[in-house]
Amino acid sequence: LNKNFHIIFISGAVAKIDEQIKVELLNNSFLNLLGELDKVKVLELLNTLNKKNNSSTTLNVNLIYPNGKQFWVNLTLNINFEVDDSIIIVNINPLDQQTTIQNSLFLNRNSSLLESVVANISEGVMIIELDSNLAQQSKIIYVNKAFPLLTGYNLNELQGNSPKFLQASLTDESYVFQLKKSIFEGIAFDSTLPCRKKNGELYWAEASFSPLKNENEMHTNWIITFRDVTARKELEDVLRKASTLAGIGSWAYEPKTRKIFWSNMTKHIYEVGSDFNPDVENTAKFFKHTKQNQFILDQISEGITAGKAFDLEVEILTAKKNKKWIRIIGEPEIRNENCQKISGSFQDIDQRKKAQLLAEKSIQEKNEIFESIADGFFAVDKKWKITFWNSRAAEEVNRSKEELLNQNLWDVFS
Repeated sequence: LNKNFHIIFISGAVAKIDEQIKVELLNNSFLNLLGELDKVKVLELLNTLNKKNNSSTTLNVNLIYPNGKQFWVNLTLNINFEVDDSIIIVNINPLDQQTTIQNSLFLNRNSSLLESVVANISEGVMIIELDSNLAQQSKIIYVNKAFPLLTGYNLNELQGNSPKFLQASLTDESYVFQLKKSIFEGIAFDSTLPCRKKNGELYWAEASFSPLKNENEMHTNWIITFRDVTARKELEDVLRKASTLAGIGSWAYEPKTRKIFWSNMTKHIYEVGSDFNPDVENTAKFFKHTKQNQFILDQISEGITAGKAFDLEVEILTAKKNKKWIRIIGEPEIRNENCQKISGSFQDIDQRKKAQLLAEKSIQEKNEIFESIADGFFAVDKKWKITFWNSRAAEEVNRSKEELLNQNLWDVFS
């Protein structure tokens, strides 16, 4: 073999195994003759030779020739580092019939074990077969024991039918598009989708779709695992509705990638469109009008460097130029002494905050009026606790206002 594992020479002894072997294998990759597990073993051993400067190593593998014939053989891999380390010499010694039978039994046992695992796991497993042109038409060719328990359909009702009848009418168009795209491109993906049981009951399934190839590298089958996540989905819906009613949205920031995530409720608070993609630059613009902008940046920076959580009330300028008070909560996620992510919530507190500021302003104006009175003036609540004491009154008793506030009036004059 050359350094790219292409076959550049075949001896007569190897060719005797099959008359056409030379023609079919020369200039092709030796790795194509190996199964996935044997391929990994061979590459690992070759890597060991290169690193340790050993001259040879040996292992047993199953060679699979282009005509479909299989041979259990002992491979010896040789590299002569002193002469030419770009050439790999492969010696092939056929194993005796007894060894071949033992290896075949080992594979059969592993295959049976795998079938038993798939058949008995708690998640539903379904294998579908696509038609020849990978169109949307497909049929179910296998389901495990858990699948009928999940859907209410028996094996006869499932096998041979299209899996489309399992989908609920609520299935999102984006999921259908993703499914078609993934089937065409052969890309695995995960999705949470609504399905219906035989009795009409709606449930939510967390499904993983994985393509399977045939010997011609065509995606002819898909294996799909299903898990009932209805309880989790319902809880998420309750929490989402509660967050919406409370005006609470979520957010996250990854310092390493500088990526920012906003939930739909957060986008609603900031009055941006659902297609808005927040980043460090455009997010900062919402805070630039406020004097607290640098304070906010300092809090986030301290969260990243010191792992310190924060809880702030700030005023923003929304995308529609409306001033709005929000509450920002941030909680750093620390792993290996580094901040991996800061996540938290945004809450719309505009009405409450403006009412609070209005009340504080009213109290301040009232206090200014009382302070301007030439005579001594004080105010108490119904428990005789002092709530206001102007400067003139403080002079009369020769004590500071700070000292008198919240004291019982009768204790002051006792």
